[in-house]
Amino acid sequence: MISCPGLLPVIDGIAERYPGLRLVVGHIALRRAKDDAAYADIPLLCSLAKRPNAAAKASATPSTSTQPYPYRNIHGYRQQVFDAFGPLRMFWGTNLTRLPCTYRQAVTMFTEELKFLSPATRNG
Repeated sequence: MISCPGLLPVIDGIAERYPGLRLVVGHIALRRAKDDAAYADIPLLCSLAKRPNAAAKASATPSTSTQPYPYRNIHGYRQQVFDAFGPLRMFWGTNLTRLPCTYRQAVTMFTEELKFLSPATRNG
């Protein structure tokens, strides 16, 4: 598990060189910014999905939105990562220390608000 804002090309090289090493990019490579600026590295993260030993964890995402719950302005970024990595290599997490919402809202954001997730995917 790594947090690597701005270092995805390095991570890609590591993933390629060590195919037996499993890597999980934390916080979907968020930058410490708000709204679109926080997701500047999403194209690089999605390109990392070509490495079967790479995965992404979507945590702390509510803290990047200036909009209120359910943070609709950032759902598209989550969908891009989900489409690239799929349900078996994209994980959800809250990062309680950075949540601008209740824990319940952090859960229902994934279980009820992300319309691109199928019922089967939402329920595991």
